[in-house]
Amino acid sequence: MLPAKAPTYTVISCHFGDLFWISHLARSLQDWGDLRIHDFVVVDQSRESSEVLSQLPGVSQVLSFDYDEEQISLGGHDHPGSLDKALATWHFTTSHVIIFDSDAFPIMDGWLDDLSDVVLAELPDSGGELSHPCFMVFPVEAIPKISFSEGFLDRHDHLTRFRFDTGRMVAKQLRSEGYTVVMSEAERGFNGFRGDLYLAGKVYHHGHASHTAAPMHLRIFTSAKTEELWRKKIARRQWGLSPLDYLMLGYHYLSRRIASKLRKGRGKG
Repeated sequence: MLPAKAPTYTVISCHFGDLFWISHLARSLQDWGDLRIHDFVVVDQSRESSEVLSQLPGVSQVLSFDYDEEQISLGGHDHPGSLDKALATWHFTTSHVIIFDSDAFPIMDGWLDDLSDVVLAELPDSGGELSHPCFMVFPVEAIPKISFSEGFLDRHDHLTRFRFDTGRMVAKQLRSEGYTVVMSEAERGFNGFRGDLYLAGKVYHHGHASHTAAPMHLRIFTSAKTEELWRKKIARRQWGLSPLDYLMLGYHYLSRRIASKLRKGRGKG
């Protein structure tokens, strides 16, 4: 249940790589948000797009911080450090914070009405123990208790076998402070082919979208051809797959398999 006094929200998201995603988030907040959202703060994690980001609809301010060299050298990015600095730097005038990955966004009306005091996207297959920063809601008063960087430099928990990335421990941190944490379970998007849906299907997270514009060592998760299909469908707000989409996905899958076998064959030669 929401507090007796209507909550207000500051949305924070880190931009990295492909501008399509943060632009789509801005558009989605304009279309599916309302006056309860007071500020939309973007962190320029790319450190090269502040001017463009400041022109996006609804953006209150663009923040940029020095690189966290330790996080980058170990994990390839400093997303957790960027979020921690944003929470510590921004002067909040709202009761709550909403964290979105740049490739996560509401996809229909009514999502703000469904928020509890604390809602965290669940890391799939973690049994509700670990959280994911693609979508989080928590009170501003809880910020001093939160660290998105906890566990990141360790990278791997040998007891649970989980590989720790940004914000995995936020659920545990808030529970330890006595907050009732609602974990939003992921449902596969696009008929099970791509992305995850949270908050009963009202929030979509694409996943690894920034990697399509990242250095080559970060692109292992994505296929350029299939990502082009997903981008077109998301831009049109089409969340199902047509028979033609299935054919294209099958074609791209077979093409990648054939290309992979050919590369391995040349390597053996």
